[in-house]
Amino acid sequence: MRLARALLRSRRRSLHSRAPLGDIGQPTHETHPHLCAPGEVTPGISGREYAARRAALLAQLPSGSVAVLHSAPVLRFAGTVIPVPSVYRQDADFYYLTGVAQPDCIALLAKARGGEARFSLLVPPPCSRDRTWHGARVDAAAATAHFGADEAGDSSQPAAALREVLDGASCLYVPGGSPEAGSPLAAALARAPGLQTQPLRPLLDQLRWVKSGAEQALMRAAAAAACAGLRAAAAAAQPGATEAFPAAAHEAAVRRLGAQRLPYPSVVAGGPRGAAVHYGRYDGALHAPETLLMDAGCELHGYVADVTRTWPLQGGFEGRMRQLYLAVRGAHAQALAACRPGASLAQLHARSVETLCEALSDLGVLAGGASALRRSGAYHSCYPTALGHYLGLDTHDTAGVALSQPLRPGVVLTIEPGLYLGAHNEAVAPAWRGMGVRIEDDVLVTEDGCEVLSAAAPVDADAVGEWATAARAEAQAAGY
Repeated sequence: MRLARALLRSRRRSLHSRAPLGDIGQPTHETHPHLCAPGEVTPGISGREYAARRAALLAQLPSGSVAVLHSAPVLRFAGTVIPVPSVYRQDADFYYLTGVAQPDCIALLAKARGGEARFSLLVPPPCSRDRTWHGARVDAAAATAHFGADEAGDSSQPAAALREVLDGASCLYVPGGSPEAGSPLAAALARAPGLQTQPLRPLLDQLRWVKSGAEQALMRAAAAAACAGLRAAAAAAQPGATEAFPAAAHEAAVRRLGAQRLPYPSVVAGGPRGAAVHYGRYDGALHAPETLLMDAGCELHGYVADVTRTWPLQGGFEGRMRQLYLAVRGAHAQALAACRPGASLAQLHARSVETLCEALSDLGVLAGGASALRRSGAYHSCYPTALGHYLGLDTHDTAGVALSQPLRPGVVLTIEPGLYLGAHNEAVAPAWRGMGVRIEDDVLVTEDGCEVLSAAAPVDADAVGEWATAARAEAQAAGY
C-alpha cells in the first residue's frame, strides 16, 4: 500500500492541466457540466480515483513490468459500416484504468526497475474525415490534460512507443496473457525474446471486484433508473398489447434518466414464455390473468444495473402462480438474509437449491423428495441458472473471481432465484407446465449485511400486484 501511495504521488503533477479543452469526444466538466463535476474524468469518477486505480495495479507488478491494454474494437452489423450498438462500448478493464470511452486507443503502464511509474496513452491522429462522420475524438492534448497520461502517442503507429516501453522490461502483462497474433505488440514482443508474458486480467478482476464509494453511488443510481424503467414497463403492459410495449417503455424511461444504453437485450416474456430464461422476441400478446417476467437493466456512465420482476397483468398473484412466486420469493429472502461479508455466492446458491428443491417437491412440481431431487440434479430442468453473479462495469462482472471467494464490503452482486417450468418439460407435473418466475435484485455487500440497491421495485407478492395495478391505472388515467 505504501508503494501504491508513492506511485500515486509521483503522478499527481500530470493530472488535470487547466488548459482549456474543447470537445474531446466524451463528457467533461467544460462541455457537460450537467454530467461531470470539476476534476472528474468520467461522470462520478475523479481523475484522482483513476490514478489510484493505476497505482494499485502497478503496486502489484514487479519492477521492470509493462502492462499493455487496447480499447475494445468497434463492432458492426455484418456487411456494413454501421456500428452496433450505436453507442460505442469500451472494454471494461481499459475504461477502469483510463476513463477513455472511445475506440482505437492503447494504454501503456510501465514500472521501472527503480519503481518509477509511467502512464502513456496512444490515441488516433487527427482526421477530418473521421470527425465529419463521428464527431470529436480524444487527442494528444486530452490524453495528458484530461486523462492524466504522462505522455501521449499515435495509436495508428504504435511500434516505436511499444519498442521504447518494452526496452529493458523483464515482464509484459496483457489482459489475456498473450498478445493477439499479428498485432504490433506481438511484433514488438518478437524482438524481445527474453520477455515473459503474464495475464493481467486476474489482477484487474480482484481490483474491480470491490467497488469504491464513487462506484457504489453510480450503481445505486443505475439501479434506481432500472426500477423506474420497470414501473414504466408495468404501466405499458396492458392486456391486449404486445411485449414490445413494456420493452419500449422501459428503455425510454431509463434513457430519460441518463442511461447510455441497455447492458443486455431485455427479457420481456408474457405468460408461458416466462419459462424461457433468455426469451427476447417481444412479439407475444399480453393476456390477463397471465403474468409478465421482465429482466431489464441499464448502463449508467459505465456501470450496470440488472433487475428482474415478475408481475400479474391483472390483479394479484393467484392459484398455482402465487404458490410458485412465493417459493421463489422464499429463496430470494433467504439469500438476502445470508448475504454478508464472509459468505460466498457459491454458498448462497447451494442454499437456494435446497430451498427450491423443497418447494418443487412439496408443491408436486417434480416427483420425489427434496433430497433426492438435489442429489440427482433433477431440479436443474426447473432451476438451470446460478443464484447470481458479480455486477459492475460488466453485467457478468469480474468473471475471474471465484464464486467461492468470501464476499467483502463493497462487492456488488445479483441475487436472482427463479423457477422455469417449460410447457414441454415432461418431468414437470402437467398442471404446472408453462410457468416462469424470476426475482432479481442488485445487492451491495456492507460491513454487517447487505443493501438492496433495487429495492424501489417491490418483491413481496401482494406489494408487486399493487405496484403493477397502480402503474397501469396511472397510465390509463393519463390516456396512455
